[in-house]
Amino acid sequence: MRTMLLADLVTSRNMALQQLGVAAIVGVFVAVFVEQLVTTVACIAAMVPFMYLFTMSAYDEQNGWERFRLTLPLTRRQVALGRYASMALMMVVSLAVAVAAGVVVGLVADALPAGIASEHLRLSDWGVTTLLLTGVFAQVVILLAAALSMPFIMRWGMTKGSRLVPIVLVVALSLGCGFFAPKAEQLFPAETLSGGVDILYGPVALVGCVAVVLYVASALVSARLYDKREL
Repeated sequence: MRTMLLADLVTSRNMALQQLGVAAIVGVFVAVFVEQLVTTVACIAAMVPFMYLFTMSAYDEQNGWERFRLTLPLTRRQVALGRYASMALMMVVSLAVAVAAGVVVGLVADALPAGIASEHLRLSDWGVTTLLLTGVFAQVVILLAAALSMPFIMRWGMTKGSRLVPIVLVVALSLGCGFFAPKAEQLFPAETLSGGVDILYGPVALVGCVAVVLYVASALVSARLYDKREL
């Protein structure tokens, strides 16, 4: 798996740096126009791993790379698990970049005279902890999407598998909304939300743990599916 992880990192090095740069620029522009600092963190934290997932899957089908890769000292299980590992690593890197970008924008807004920058762009109005929580929450959503999408991509490839991914995501989102919407008032009472973001730590941690478990289970399923795939 380490060999596959290194192969993904080498292959995606230039692309990942470009995506991080583009996401940082987009995140800053979104924050300025929306006048919400947390949008910078959420945008970068979600955009980069989402683009990475589909870009790397598309690379696999170019120039016969999937077939050539199997001539290397790699098992199919290592290929599948290595892709999941590189995706997880990209999420950690993008989260760090997202929080750093948010801190920089917030500090710049703090340094500007009152009235020039929105109060919601100031780091003092949010705090680093809130930015980190926002990034984590955004990545939990992407982690769930990846856990549902990657088995289809591993089994049928990017071209065929991506046709099923939107259907699966829409169905999963509908089921999730149908299950959690009636419980939203109990999970996030209005009177406690008015007191700050502390109440969100528990729910985000719970959903995050569920997402990690599903991601690990998805990796094991993908390893079995990729082993049966004809290339």
